[in-house]
Amino acid sequence: MSELAESERRPPEGGETPSIQGAPPVEGTLLEVAPPVAEAAPGPIARLTQKALALMPWASLGLSTWSAFEMERSRDEARLIAAIAAGSWVAMLVVSLVLGYVEQRATAAWVKGVARFSMTALAQNVLQLCLYFALPLYLFSAAFTFPQIVFLGALFAAAVVITWDPFCERALESPIARAALTAFVSFASMAAVLPMIGVRHGVSLWISALMVAVFAPLVRYLELRRERIPVATLLFSLMLPVGLLLDLPRAIPPAPLRLVEIGLGTGVENRTLVGASDVFETPPAKLHCFSAVAAPVGLREHLEHVWSHDGKVFEPIELEVRGGREAGFRTWTRRSLGKNPAGVWTCEVRTPLGQVLGRASARVKG
Repeated sequence: MSELAESERRPPEGGETPSIQGAPPVEGTLLEVAPPVAEAAPGPIARLTQKALALMPWASLGLSTWSAFEMERSRDEARLIAAIAAGSWVAMLVVSLVLGYVEQRATAAWVKGVARFSMTALAQNVLQLCLYFALPLYLFSAAFTFPQIVFLGALFAAAVVITWDPFCERALESPIARAALTAFVSFASMAAVLPMIGVRHGVSLWISALMVAVFAPLVRYLELRRERIPVATLLFSLMLPVGLLLDLPRAIPPAPLRLVEIGLGTGVENRTLVGASDVFETPPAKLHCFSAVAAPVGLREHLEHVWSHDGKVFEPIELEVRGGREAGFRTWTRRSLGKNPAGVWTCEVRTPLGQVLGRASARVKG
């Protein structure tokens, strides 16, 4: 019994391969495997197309940078940008609906590619127009306090995303990222351009924030085909109005206002500061804070001079500036130094919401 089992396990003499019962015997030969077929090298047109596609993001970057510097920022252009910023939500909704329809209905890959490219380019151009118009206005207006530096950093991050095509495509493909990017860019651009057409800063901030709070969840709700409420987008969009009730305005430079001049001196003669200094060896009876603020034509804006002495802040003094003068609308306030004048005196120019334009300080020796 054991010999039989052993013989069944050993191959037959002569190297023959045992055959399966009922099947013809197979000779012990090696199977020949066909060599892999080499892929055809791309033709000259295909290589040229690949190079062109690789260069497109760089070409777009150069064109976008050039347009940002060459863009005219006039009152008429501000009206156009305000309309585009308000309509950016419509553009994003169109992009979302078209891409969703194409993904579901189109079968040809090239149709999907063309639709995706054209819709992304539309959204990207809208965002670029808005942000490129507003970004220099914020830079010229900033006092570069720490909160303002954070806000400016966020603006530059958004500019990088919408300028570099691969980043922008990825952001616009995500519904949440698309909503967040559109919300931030539309808020920032509206808040900067509305004062250029005569809307005061406080009002412009609230209009911009409420527009985001309404349109962001509405567009997302339509994207979801009205099947459910976009809770996450709704909560995100309410952050701006809630932030305005807190300290968010302190982080936003009061664009397009621009501080042309500020200083502390002993008096003002013919609308010019006299006795200006950073250090007063002998305490004067009063200090004058002189500021010149440039504003767009037609804008009447309330500002404040906020005095402080060694960190002790006094009651703000309200001022009004009128736009249209390139050298700035000149205003000044004065402060009696009292019985203990020695120390550091500071005058800060800001809006009633706390948006800082700049400050001047002087040391008084006792």
